[in-house]
Amino acid sequence: MFYCVNSMTQDLEPFFGLTLNLLCIADVEGRFIRVNRSWETVLGYTRADLEGQILLDFVHPEDHAPTIAAIERLKGQETVEGFVNRYRCADGHYVHLEWYTQPCGPLLYAVARDLTRQQEIDQALQKREAHLQTAQRIAHLGSWEFDVTSGAITWSDEVFRLLGRDIALGPPNYEELLQIYHPEDQIYHNQVVGEAIATGKPYDLECRVCHQDGHLTYIQARGEPLFDAQGKVTAIIGTVLDITERKTHETDLLKLTQQLTASNEELEAFAYSVSHDLRAPLRAINGFSQALLEDYGHQFDEIAQDYFDRIRHNIGRMSDLIDDLLALSRVSRSDLKPEPIDLSTLAANLIQDLRIQDPHREAEVIIAPNLSIAADPTLIGILLSNLLENAWKFTSHHPKTRIELGVMPGETSPIYFVRDDGAGFDMKYGKMLFGVFQRLHNTEEFPGTGIGLASVQRIVRRHGGEIWAESAVEQGATFYFTIP
Repeated sequence: MFYCVNSMTQDLEPFFGLTLNLLCIADVEGRFIRVNRSWETVLGYTRADLEGQILLDFVHPEDHAPTIAAIERLKGQETVEGFVNRYRCADGHYVHLEWYTQPCGPLLYAVARDLTRQQEIDQALQKREAHLQTAQRIAHLGSWEFDVTSGAITWSDEVFRLLGRDIALGPPNYEELLQIYHPEDQIYHNQVVGEAIATGKPYDLECRVCHQDGHLTYIQARGEPLFDAQGKVTAIIGTVLDITERKTHETDLLKLTQQLTASNEELEAFAYSVSHDLRAPLRAINGFSQALLEDYGHQFDEIAQDYFDRIRHNIGRMSDLIDDLLALSRVSRSDLKPEPIDLSTLAANLIQDLRIQDPHREAEVIIAPNLSIAADPTLIGILLSNLLENAWKFTSHHPKTRIELGVMPGETSPIYFVRDDGAGFDMKYGKMLFGVFQRLHNTEEFPGTGIGLASVQRIVRRHGGEIWAESAVEQGATFYFTIP
């Protein structure tokens, strides 16, 4: 039969060579009678190696039983479709073949398809799907699709978890989906989706999810429409992100901010009240001490005069502290009224005032030209006055000094700086620099109240900027600040 069938089918050789699939004719005992050249390509055997051989000799041992069962069905003249088994290649490895076999009397006509590439693709897709599911689970981010025409909704596994729906129930319809959300969010969600369908614009919304056990979670839903060839919205695809933790932090932060704001307002009001109320008794002390000096000063001995001078000195210092506290309070409470400011001109005027007060100082002052910002002029005047006065003060013990106001580029906004070559300070105390009443030098060496830099920091922060300093002992200091 082998030679007879082979001879009879010789005319089919051109047809056998037209397909990449594996074609063969076998007898009902499972012996190859004729195969096409695709067998050589896929398995690596020559046609002579296969024709006349029992096909079970090439089948994986674990697949013998199902293959024999399939042959028995074929002997009974039953068509076998979609049967898969493994065949050994010439190099020893196995490939999966999918068979479609039609019996015709004592002969079997079969076509087989190599599933190796398809299986590799399927495995890669399964791996990618598994990775995607894992990534979505880790990120608490699900994906979905809404078919506008049919109303069908497709969810990834993570969406079921985020929205608290049993995956066995499958995705809900649109009306059921709305019921998952908090009643106050249902109308808003429906409006946003409706606008996306009507306008074709993507959307980004936040909703509260009501779970069956009564607890609430927050999700962020983003959707992007898909269009047909005519530009009509046919579907919306998107993501669902669990933002419960973020919303909780936002709520906690808002409460904390409100508490801090209230506390700061109370402290500022207290500081203003105390500072204001201290003026009256301080004026009384000052007045009576002056009267005491005028009426009885001639009776003071040297020690009494020294005590009295100390009282007068501390009255003046207390007055300065009260003035600075009131100024700090005004810095925190006043409304911002931004307008263009010429920093270069402002600095030049401040330096001129300092030279008038201290005409014997030899100080080289460099002011970069055309420095301008948009900010509250009163507060910026206080800021620049404090920084330049500090530079002037802390260089006063040097015979020749240099003070500079300049600007340098920053990542998001210009960085302005005031630099001097004066006393400087140890950077390990830098955290104390902007605290109220914090001083890094004693008042005998450099007088002051310790409030100026606290005011500067508040002014910068009220404008949304940052301030910091760099310094070394007796090598000067540089104060940097930004005003966005």
